Amino acid sequence: MSLPDSVLLRFPLLLLVLCTSCSVLAMAPEDAVHLLKRTGFGVTETEYQAMLPLSREEGVAQLVNGMKQLPVSRAPGFLPTDKNAGRNRGINAGRLTSWWLREMIRTPSPLTERMTLFWHGHFTSDIRKVNSALLMFRQNLLFRRLGTTRFDDLLHAVIRDGAMLKYLDNANSRKADPNENFARELLELFTLGEGNYEEQDVVAAARSFAGWGVARDGGFLLRTGQVDSGTKRFLGVEKNFSPDDIVAEILRGDTVGVFVVGALWTAFVSPDPVPAEVARLATDFRQQGYDIKRLLKALFMTEAFWSSRDQLVRSPVELVVSSYRQLGADLKPRQIRQQLAAMGQIPFRPPDVSGWPAGADWLKGDWLLARENFLSTLPLPDEPVVNENGESFPRSARQTPGPEMPFTLQPYTSVWLNSPLANLK
Repeated sequence: MSLPDSVLLRFPLLLLVLCTSCSVLAMAPEDAVHLLKRTGFGVTETEYQAMLPLSREEGVAQLVNGMKQLPVSRAPGFLPTDKNAGRNRGINAGRLTSWWLREMIRTPSPLTERMTLFWHGHFTSDIRKVNSALLMFRQNLLFRRLGTTRFDDLLHAVIRDGAMLKYLDNANSRKADPNENFARELLELFTLGEGNYEEQDVVAAARSFAGWGVARDGGFLLRTGQVDSGTKRFLGVEKNFSPDDIVAEILRGDTVGVFVVGALWTAFVSPDPVPAEVARLATDFRQQGYDIKRLLKALFMTEAFWSSRDQLVRSPVELVVSSYRQLGADLKPRQIRQQLAAMGQIPFRPPDVSGWPAGADWLKGDWLLARENFLSTLPLPDEPVVNENGESFPRSARQTPGPEMPFTLQPYTSVWLNSPLANLK
C-alpha cells in the first residue's frame, strides 16, 4: 500500500527509514553472484536477476528449498549386458555420464546437482569396479532423494546400496570371514574420520555387516545363514549389533556431525574450517535430527561464507558445466567427457575410495594445462555466432529484461579467461 504525498512530506524521516530498509534487504550484486557461484555452476543472467531483489537470507532459503529429489532429464537407456557384455558396459557407462552432465547443465536447481556431486565424492563408488551402470544410476537417484533431506536416513540407505556393497567388497562377506573394507571406510571416510575409532570398532562393524549382499537384480540381499548374531563391542558399547545398530551408535555421538559439517564447509565455504563455527553447526545438526536443508541454510548464512569469495577452486566438472551453462554452448557429451578426462575428473570414476582431489591439487601439471586449453576454446560472449546459413549475430544479445550484471562481475571476457579467477569460485 502506498502512502499519501501529504504523509511523506510531513514525515520525511519515515521515507528515509523505508528506503533504507529496502536497501538493507536486497543483496548487493556482488553478493548475488557469490551466492550463485558457490551453490551452483556459475551465474546465468536469469539466475542473477532472480536473486537481486532478495535479501541474503531469502536468497539462501529460495535455493535450498528449491532443491529437487528427482532429475528433470529422461533416464538413460542401458543396453543389456547378457550379450556383448564388455562392449555394452562401456556404452552404458558413457550414456550414464552423459546423462548426468546433461542434467547438471539443464537443471533448474544447480544446488541439487552440487549436493549430488558432493555425496558422490563423499560416499564414493567407482563404475569400473561396480561394473554396472544401472547400480550407479540407482545410487545417483538415492543421493538426490535423501541427500537433500536427512543425513541419518541417507546413511541407513547407503549401507544397503548395491553399488556401495559391491564397491567396498561386502557383497561376499561371510560370518566366518567378515570383510573389513566396508566397515573401515564407513568409519574413516563416511562418518567419523581417522583417529576417532579403534581397530576393534572396525572388527565389530565388519562382523555386523556379514551376510549383507547384492541380489541378482542389484537390490539388497540378506543371507541369513551368514549373519553374525554374537555379541560385539563397538564404540565402547557391548551388545549384538546389527548394521542399523552400528549406524545408530555412530549417529548418537558428536563426532559424525563435526565430520560431515567439516566436509560441507570445505566444499562450500573455504579450505580451512573454523572449528568453533563447525562445532556450533554440528551441534544443531545433530539436535535437529540431521536435517540437511536446515544445515545448508545455516552454513550459507555464516559470515565466513560471505567473506570468503574466490577462495575455492572449481573442480573440473564445475568448471566445464559452469562454462556450458553460462555460454549456452552446444551440448556435446562425448567432447565434454574427453575434456574432463584430461582435467582429471570423470563422474562415476573417482581415482580411489577417498574420492577426488580438492583445492589447489586441481591446478597442477597436465591438469592445469588441460584447463587452459579448455578455456582457450570457449566462445566469448562478444564474439558473433554464425548459423548454418552463414549469418552472424551478436552472442551477447540479451533475451530477458532486467538489470544487467555489472561488467566487473561478468565472467567469460578475455580478461577473465586469462586470469586466476577462471578457476576460482
